[in-house]
Amino acid sequence: MKDYKISLIIPAYNCGSYIARALDSALAQTYPELEIVLVNDGSTDDTGQICAAYAQRYSQIRYLTQENRGVSAARKYGVAQASGTYLAFLDADDWIEEDFLEKLAAGLGDGDVIAAGCEKVFETGERVCEYNGCPAGTYAGEAALKELYGQMLCKEEPFVFGVLPYLCTKLFKKKLVGGYIEEIDTRINDGEDVGIVVPTLLQARKIILSDYCGYHYRMHEAQACAQKKADAYLNASCLYTWLYEKTGASGYGAALKPQIDQYMRFMVWKYDNAAMSGLNRFYFPFWQVKAGSAVLLYGGGNVGKIYYWQLKGTGYCRILAWADRKHADAYDEALQVQKIPPERVPAYQADYIVIALNDLPVIEKVIAYLTELGVDGERIVYADPI
Repeated sequence: MKDYKISLIIPAYNCGSYIARALDSALAQTYPELEIVLVNDGSTDDTGQICAAYAQRYSQIRYLTQENRGVSAARKYGVAQASGTYLAFLDADDWIEEDFLEKLAAGLGDGDVIAAGCEKVFETGERVCEYNGCPAGTYAGEAALKELYGQMLCKEEPFVFGVLPYLCTKLFKKKLVGGYIEEIDTRINDGEDVGIVVPTLLQARKIILSDYCGYHYRMHEAQACAQKKADAYLNASCLYTWLYEKTGASGYGAALKPQIDQYMRFMVWKYDNAAMSGLNRFYFPFWQVKAGSAVLLYGGGNVGKIYYWQLKGTGYCRILAWADRKHADAYDEALQVQKIPPERVPAYQADYIVIALNDLPVIEKVIAYLTELGVDGERIVYADPI
């Protein structure tokens, strides 16, 4: 594909300390047919001046500006203006080796996507290469792709990715990935890479995994840990809804749902590990429940108690009642919740009935029982057992 143009998209927001290194590494690329699409996302520091100076000096750079609307919107704007047949991405605080795009292009050949590794650069100076969990090689044909999809987000154990979910370590055919970048919900401000990479891979017919680590990913750990996102649970809900819809449309929804649930558990823990600490391995399915909803918990055992305290700790939604076969119909003054027997569930106009159990056969029996009582099945949710 050496004769095809690559568009390298660089969204930039308040990165004046780093943007020059990113741009220098982009301009040093040995791949000949390259345009650099630089999008200033309403920066308030000197990022704009630095970007404008580079664009004036180097004709390879197409410089775009917009009001601050977030990285997803900046990428969307850049992709819409890109003229390349293939797309690559670079975050403004990272940098790439000069042969990064050339090596990815050579490895891709006639494939749809090539996914490489990356080097994580920590503030301490430590550098660690991170690789795809699945072996390097070409995945084509139904059997090979199905095997890859089956461990794409969760390989062997939670939070070990079969394919790294980072947008910036990949080279894509524009016609394959462009639509997802255009459509993605811009309220997703964390995990947006996953929201694009996963559905794109599910549409690919030839995927190449590479162990090349020519992308240098700067880790701002202290800064990230200090920041608290007020819309964290809304973010998780939007991301889950997007992934659930897109994987379902691909025909691989059943295979991906357990992996998505594991990924969302990680997202919830990352958002508020203090609220989740000491509460075993079970997590309320925030990603399936809209913020501010009225919920009814079903199950008064260990999982139910964990869910109860997670909701109390986060204030994510209201608990209308808590159902269990051992509960009488009475208000618990200490916990400030109405405890009810299961037959009373239909009397409550809950947005969701959340089953707090960890045994799938029992969960299925509860769903059947609630359905017989007249509860709308679309309002019944549960986290996949672990």
